[in-house]
Amino acid sequence: MSNRTLDLYKEVYSRNVDKLLFFARKFVDEATAEDIVQDIFLKIWQKNTDLSPKEINSYLYTSVRNACFDHIRHASIENNYRDKLISQIRYLELDFYKDPSDILIDRETKIFLDRVVDILPEKCKQVFKMAYFDEIPHADIAAELNISVRTVDNQVYKALKMIRAIVVNQKK
Repeated sequence: MSNRTLDLYKEVYSRNVDKLLFFARKFVDEATAEDIVQDIFLKIWQKNTDLSPKEINSYLYTSVRNACFDHIRHASIENNYRDKLISQIRYLELDFYKDPSDILIDRETKIFLDRVVDILPEKCKQVFKMAYFDEIPHADIAAELNISVRTVDNQVYKALKMIRAIVVNQKK
């Protein structure tokens, strides 16, 4: 690699690194932003990318944005997988200590409860699942959904009332 190419690379790096870090921090935390920006510059260096000054800015910002979105998407998939594993482990732990006949009844009850909850109105179902299945405090649910705690309380009450009515009718 020639000195001219190295000097050009250094100039592009010094001129853009701070702006790209600031841009990346809009999507991800600081450490991840630094990793992403460094990876983008490393790719440019390894590929010996020859872009004009106009193209380089567009390329850098697009690459950083896409890398941030990929990171967020990957983190979301990891979180979903981890949550499912935790739920399965909880069920397995409960099953370990139970009588086998109780396990069958509990599974049937869970299947029935899942069907009942699916009948609930969408917002009511979402709040109920967060409160009872995910065990999220009402204040946290309110903050996450951008609604009042009172609304969360009302939705949970409404869900419980509907579930009780369905269970009572089912027993008849």
